[in-house]
Amino acid sequence: MTQTALTREQVQFEPVGKQLDAWVAKHVMFPGHTNPIEHIKTWCKNYSSDMTDAWDIIASCGHYAAVETNHSGGYICTVLGYSAHALTAPEAICKAALFDALDL
Repeated sequence: MTQTALTREQVQFEPVGKQLDAWVAKHVMFPGHTNPIEHIKTWCKNYSSDMTDAWDIIASCGHYAAVETNHSGGYICTVLGYSAHALTAPEAICKAALFDALDL
């Protein structure tokens, strides 16, 4: 049986890289995209590691996203009430956007 839905834990613990980037492309940037994740990995941007690409996610969220530094280190991103903490801003942006898009 193939798993089709992501869990909050899968998103939270996925490291920066093409898997996370592909999830963002499929569920946030191009919702409804039907290509398999393995194919999306070949063309998606580096959302989780490149701040320039991560800003595209923020732009797609309009005025409903915020990124700030965490006093204990790292970053916090909030998208429509869904928050994610990470060591880098692009990672936090990706994870908060996925939490929102997938209602996690």
